[in-house]
Amino acid sequence: APGVADVAGQKVAIELATCLAKAREQGRADLVDRLEAARRDLADNELAVVVAGEYKQGKSTLVNGIVQTEVCPVDDDVVTALPTIVRYGAEPTALVHVTPDEGDAPDGDESPPGESPSEVDALGRGTAGTPISFADLTRYVRGELNGDGPGPPGNVRSVEVRIDRRVLRTGLTFVDSPGVGGLESAEGSIVLGVMALAEALVFVTDASQELTRAEISFLQAARARCPKIVCVVTKTDLHPEWRRIVELDRDHLASAGLDVPVVPVSSFLRMRAAATVDDAMNAESGYPALVEFLRSAVVAQGGAARAERVAAEVGFVAGELSRGWQAESEVMARPEQADALVERLSKAAAAAQALQSGGAPWQQVLSDGIQDLVADVDHDLRTRLQVVVRSGEEIIARSDPAESWGEFEVWLRRQVVTAAVATYDYLAQRATELTDRVGQQFQQDAASPIAFSITAPVAKLEGIALGGQFADRGVRSSAVLSAARGSYGGMVMFGMAGSLLGIPVAAPVMLLLSLGLGRRALREEKSRRHQQHQAEARGALHRYAQEVSMLVGKECKDALRRTQRLLRDEFAGRARSLHQTTTQALASAERARALDPATRASRQEEAAREIAQLGALGVAPEAQVAS
Repeated sequence: APGVADVAGQKVAIELATCLAKAREQGRADLVDRLEAARRDLADNELAVVVAGEYKQGKSTLVNGIVQTEVCPVDDDVVTALPTIVRYGAEPTALVHVTPDEGDAPDGDESPPGESPSEVDALGRGTAGTPISFADLTRYVRGELNGDGPGPPGNVRSVEVRIDRRVLRTGLTFVDSPGVGGLESAEGSIVLGVMALAEALVFVTDASQELTRAEISFLQAARARCPKIVCVVTKTDLHPEWRRIVELDRDHLASAGLDVPVVPVSSFLRMRAAATVDDAMNAESGYPALVEFLRSAVVAQGGAARAERVAAEVGFVAGELSRGWQAESEVMARPEQADALVERLSKAAAAAQALQSGGAPWQQVLSDGIQDLVADVDHDLRTRLQVVVRSGEEIIARSDPAESWGEFEVWLRRQVVTAAVATYDYLAQRATELTDRVGQQFQQDAASPIAFSITAPVAKLEGIALGGQFADRGVRSSAVLSAARGSYGGMVMFGMAGSLLGIPVAAPVMLLLSLGLGRRALREEKSRRHQQHQAEARGALHRYAQEVSMLVGKECKDALRRTQRLLRDEFAGRARSLHQTTTQALASAERARALDPATRASRQEEAAREIAQLGALGVAPEAQVAS
C-alpha cells in the first residue's frame, strides 16, 4: 500500500500537471519553466544517507548487508580511503569522480559541472563520473590510484557503484565514508562538513566496546547538522556481550541528550540469510529494524518534504495565473469600481517593472550583502587560521620537529580542515540570512527553497604540500664529528699552551679537558640543529597556512559569486513573472470593462470556475510569504 509520502507525491504530481496545462493555455512561458523545474525536482527522489564511524567498525560490510550485495570492498587489509557512493542503476556500473588538476581546469568565472569541487558536492552529485572496471574498484577505494590509474587524470574525489536493488529504487543512496584516522581526524571533520547535504546519518560502532567520548562528540556535532540519525551496533555475532554493550550505548546517548535509536545487527547473518533465503535468520540479523528506519524516517519523510517544496511552487504559479481571472471577476462583479481597480493594477505593474531594473532596492541589498560577506568570510577564515598558526608555533617551541613532525602534521591537517569546514558553515549561514534580507526587500513571496551546496575542497586541501622535510641523514655522524673536532682541538690547544708556558700537562688531564670541550661542542651542535628544525617548522607552518588561506579564500569567493548569481536570477525571474502577471491582469480588467451584459454573465461563470480550480492547487500563495 502506498505510504503517506507516496500519496502526497501523487497528489502534487497531478496538481502540477494541471497547473502546467493552465500556464501553457495562458502563454506564460516563464511559469512553464518554473513548473518544469519543479517537476524535475519531484522526479529526482535521491536521498543521500552517510555511513560514518571509526576505523574498522564494519561500515562497508553494513552497506553490503543493506543492499545484500558485496559492492563495497571488504577485507582485513582494505581501508576505505575514499567515499564510496552506492546508488541505483539499471546496469551494474563502477565510476570514479575526479577533480581535475589545476592545469586541466578551464579558464573563466565558472567551471562546467563536474570540474569544480564546489559545484560537484561531496556526495557525487553534479557529474556523470568516468566508468572504471570493477577489478580496479578496490584499488581506487584504498586510495592506491589517484590520477595515475586507468581513470581520468586529476585528484580522485569519490568512487561510485550503481546497481539495481529494491532498496535503492526508493531513492536511497549510501555514502560509505572514510574511517582512516578516526572521528577526531581531518577525515572526521570532512564527514561533518558534508552532513548538511545528507538526508540521514547511519553511525556505525561495533559490539566490542561501548561508545567512546570521541564517538559521542561526533554524534553531538552531527546532530546539529542532520537530525535523522541511527546508531548501528555491528558484529553482534562475534561478541557474546553485545546486549550489554547496546544497553550501555543507549545510556551514553541518553546522558548526552541524544535521542538516537540504537539498532544491533549482524552482517554475517544478513548475508547468510540472503544466500539461503532464510527469513528467520534475516530477522535475527537485526537488519529489518534498520531498513524500517530508512523507510519511515528517510524515504517517507524525505518524499513528503520534496512534495511540500513542489506544492509551494505550484501554489505560487497558481496564484500568478489566477490574478487575471480575479481582475476580470472583480470588474464584472462591481463595474462601478472598475476605474479604481485599473488604477491599482497600473501602479502594481509599474512597481513590478521597477523591480526588474538594476537600481531596484533588492538589487542593492544583494550587491551590498555579497560585498559584506566576502569581507566577513575572509576575516573569519584568517582569524581561524591565525589561531591554528599560533597553536602550532607553541607546539613547535616545546618540541623538536625532527622527532615530532609526523604527529604535528596530522594535528595540523586536522586543525586546518576543521577551520575550513567551519568557515564554509559560516558562509552558508550568512548566505541564508542574505537570502531572507533580499526576500524581505523584494516585498513579495521569497520563501521558495534555495539550495546552497558549499563543501570543503578536500582533494585540494590534501594536495597542498606541507613541507618541513627534516631529512637528517648524517645528523648523528655530523654530531660525532663535531664532538671529535672539539675534543681534538682541545687536546691540541692544551698541548700547545703547556709547551709555550713550559708547564707539562699530563696526558690524562689533557684527555679529560678535551672531552669536556667535546661535550660542549656536541651540546652546541644539538642546540643549533634544534633551532634550525624549529625555524624550518615555523616556515613550513606559515607557508601551509598561507596556501590554505589562498585556496579556501578563492573557493569562498567563487561560492559567493555563484550565490549572487543564483539569488539575482531567482528574484529577477520572479520580478519578470510579477510584471507579466500584473500587465495581463490589467489587460483582463480593461477587456472585462468593455464586455456587453450578455457576454459578461458567461464570462463571470468561467472566471469563477478558473479561480476555484487554481485556488485548490498546491499551497495558497499567502502560505509562501517569507518567514
